[in-house]
Amino acid sequence: MPVESMRRSEAMRMNVLLSRACLLICVCEVLCLCQEVRGEDRQASTAAIKALADFPSLLDERTAKLMGFGSLKDFDRAKLGSPMPIASVPFAKLKNYVPSDDPQPLLVDTHQQLYPILVDGKWRSSIILAFDKETWKPVSYGGANLVKVLSDLIAKETGKGPFSIVEIHSFDLYFLAFDRSHELILISAQNDSTYGLKLGSVEPARQVFSSLASQLQLLRGKPSSK
Repeated sequence: MPVESMRRSEAMRMNVLLSRACLLICVCEVLCLCQEVRGEDRQASTAAIKALADFPSLLDERTAKLMGFGSLKDFDRAKLGSPMPIASVPFAKLKNYVPSDDPQPLLVDTHQQLYPILVDGKWRSSIILAFDKETWKPVSYGGANLVKVLSDLIAKETGKGPFSIVEIHSFDLYFLAFDRSHELILISAQNDSTYGLKLGSVEPARQVFSSLASQLQLLRGKPSSK
């Protein structure tokens, strides 16, 4: 075989080996990332199961009803539903929002998840876990009223999801959120005439945030820039 041909053949072989090596590295990185995500999911699930087991010890018959249960015996049939991540929208970002902006950057990850508690298939209460220092910990129990609303909204939106929760603490507003063709969609979890919100209304986040920003400007006595 001519020397030049041998060199070309060797170069091609080296390129193939390098390509395979790069592919192997990429696959390993993806697998590591997936394992890390699954590991975090398992940690959260384990923490939620423990929190549910501990929940009855924090209650008596009266407080159990306030938390959404018929009685403490409901815990014998209680199960955890699928968790929903919680994002927040800071006032500082919302007040300057304009419709031409992408709404996604307004969302701030709270590193929290809401686990609904189901009894006989019905949402009764919830546990909120927060990720802190590599550990998931319960930070809130209850929320029976909000959980019932979220359950009813999800039941009406069959086939959509997965869902997350968006909260605007400054105004005590809550929304269900999901992606529709790469567009963030919000479902209002309450009626609020001040901000023109109707329970169950399904609107693009761009429209919701723009309307809230306009209402803020009016309440502050400033003319809208829209």
